Amino acid sequence: MGQDQTKQQIEKGLRLYQSNETVKALEIWKRVLEKSTDLPGRFRVLGCLITAHSEMGKYKDMMKFAVTQIDVAREIADSDYVTESYLNLARSNEKLCDFPKTVAYCKTCLSMQGTTVGLQLNGQVSLSMGNAYLGLSSFQKALECFEKALRYAHSNDDKMLECRVCCSLGNFYIQLKDYEKALFFPCKGAELVSDYGKGWSLKYKAMSQYHMAVAYRKLGRSEDAMQCCEVRPPGTAALVLESCG
Repeated sequence: MGQDQTKQQIEKGLRLYQSNETVKALEIWKRVLEKSTDLPGRFRVLGCLITAHSEMGKYKDMMKFAVTQIDVAREIADSDYVTESYLNLARSNEKLCDFPKTVAYCKTCLSMQGTTVGLQLNGQVSLSMGNAYLGLSSFQKALECFEKALRYAHSNDDKMLECRVCCSLGNFYIQLKDYEKALFFPCKGAELVSDYGKGWSLKYKAMSQYHMAVAYRKLGRSEDAMQCCEVRPPGTAALVLESCG
C-alpha cells in the first residue's frame, strides 16, 4: 500500500470514527498498519489508533501502539516525529498511572525545544506532566504545569487544550477540597464545548460534565450533579459515584 492509498484509507477511517462507527474505523486503520509501506502514513495511523484506544479506555493497547509509533518515528529519523511519539508514550503511562515514567517522557519532549512540532505540543506536554504530578500528590508542581499549559492554550488560541486543562484543574481543586474552584473550572470547560465544540469529540462534553458533577456532589448539590450525568453519554453517574463514594 503506497502513500496515496494509505492517506485515503486513513481519511476513510477518520470519517467512520467521527460518525461513531468505531469498529469499522479500527478495522481499516489496522489493515493500513499491516499493509502500508509509507512510514509517515504508518506513523499517522498509529496516532489514530492511540487516540481511539485512549478514548475507549483500552490503555494497554494504547501503550502497545505508542511503543510501535516510537519505533516508526526513529526509522523516519525526524525529531518532530520522535517528539510526538514520546508525548503519546507519556500519555499512555499517565493513563496506566505510571506517573514517574510520564514525567520522564514529558521531560524528554520538552528537551526537544528546537523542533517545530515540539513547540506546538508543549501545552499538551505540560498538561500531561501536570496530571502526573497530581497523581504523585506534588500539588505545587502540578499547578505550575497546569498554569503553563493554560498559557500555551491562550497564546495559541487552542480551545480544546484549554478545555482539557480546565477539567484537570477541576480535579486538582477537588483534591485540595476547594470545591468552589473545582466547580468553576469544568464549568468554564463546558462553556468552551458549547461555544466552540460542535466538531469536537464527544469526550470533551463528557469530561466537563463529569467534573462538574463531581464538584456539585462534593458541594452537596446532588440534583445538579445528576443533571450533569443526564446530559452526557451513558456512564457518568457510575463514575461520579465511584469517585465520590
